[in-house]
Amino acid sequence: MGDYLQEKESFLQQDTGASSVLGDATTSTISMAMLFGSIIFTTASLAARLWLTGMWSWRNNDGGSDNNTEGKSQPLDTTSLPSIYSLLYYSTVFGLILFYSYICEHHPPFFHEEKTYDRDEFFFWTILVVVFA
Repeated sequence: MGDYLQEKESFLQQDTGASSVLGDATTSTISMAMLFGSIIFTTASLAARLWLTGMWSWRNNDGGSDNNTEGKSQPLDTTSLPSIYSLLYYSTVFGLILFYSYICEHHPPFFHEEKTYDRDEFFFWTILVVVFA
């Protein structure tokens, strides 16, 4: 009976060998992925719906706005489709910028090497910049 329990415990502790995509991700990374992932999905589905129904033309029109308010930002109107879409669109852009910076920070395209300091090279580049600037 004791051998059976030891086998079961060792079986539960074994690693399957398959690495998870989010295995090393922190809680904040997962929450940001969930937040901006849902925003990106909502923006893409809204844009696809507008394009498929033929209502995409409101993006190119003025909408009959006064000349006095041109260039000024308007408050968010939750009943207005352009207002909601622009909020989702700019949130999507912000999320993609954060995703790009996360990829650059945590998954660099080139391996990091040990930093070395060469005083002669430093002064060469410094003088070169001062002379030609």
